[in-house]
Amino acid sequence: MKGGIGNIMKQAQEMKANMEKAKKEIAGMEVIGKSGGDMVKIFMNGNHIVNRVEIDSSVIKDDKEMVEDLIAAAVNDANRRV
Repeated sequence: MKGGIGNIMKQAQEMKANMEKAKKEIAGMEVIGKSGGDMVKIFMNGNHIVNRVEIDSSVIKDDKEMVEDLIAAAVNDANRRV
């Protein structure tokens, strides 16, 4: 019986170590969310932190509401890719 519990505890510790490793790998990855035919790009890490935003200069000349919609769509696209 003790061997069974010991094995379970060992497996739990290994799983915890694997989860920590996976979290670090995910945090280090970068995804790019895009919208408007790549006119707006959002660069986001695995922790869903936006590191950079690129907006094509042609978009800025358009109306404010459209730019806001494109940014929201690009952020949502980046979130789906994480």
